[in-house]
Amino acid sequence: MRATFQTRLRAGNAMLFTVVMMTALIAVASLAFDYGRVRLAQGQLQDAADAAARAGAMSALTSKTPAISDAKTVAADNTVDGSPLVLQSADVKVGQWANGSFITSGSPYNAVQVTAYRAASRGTSVPLIFASVLGRS
Repeated sequence: MRATFQTRLRAGNAMLFTVVMMTALIAVASLAFDYGRVRLAQGQLQDAADAAARAGAMSALTSKTPAISDAKTVAADNTVDGSPLVLQSADVKVGQWANGSFITSGSPYNAVQVTAYRAASRGTSVPLIFASVLGRS
C-alpha cells in the first residue's frame, strides 16, 4: 500500500512539473516568435517610411501639398505585417535640409520627413500570437 501512495505522489509531482515547464516554454516561444514579428514589422515600417519620404521629396521641389499626398500614396503601396501603411497628414513634414539638419520652416522645400507608426492607439498594432496565450496583448 505504501508503494502505491508514493507512486501517486510522484505522478502528481510530474504533472506539476509538466505544467510549470509548459508555461515557461510558451513564454520563451512568445518572446522569440512575437519579438521576431515585431522586429520584422519595424524593418518594413522603416522601408515604407524611406520610400514615402523619397517620393515626397521628389514632389517637394514644386509644392508642399503634392509632396504630402505622394508620400501618403507611396506609403499605402507598402505593406507592414501584411497590411498597407496608412499615414496621417501630421506624419509627413515638408521642409528644408540645410547644414545637416531638417527645418520645417525653411524655404525652398527640398526634404520630407516621414514618421511611420503601428500603434494600438491607431488600431494598427502588430498582434502578438503567443503572448495572447499568456494574457498579454
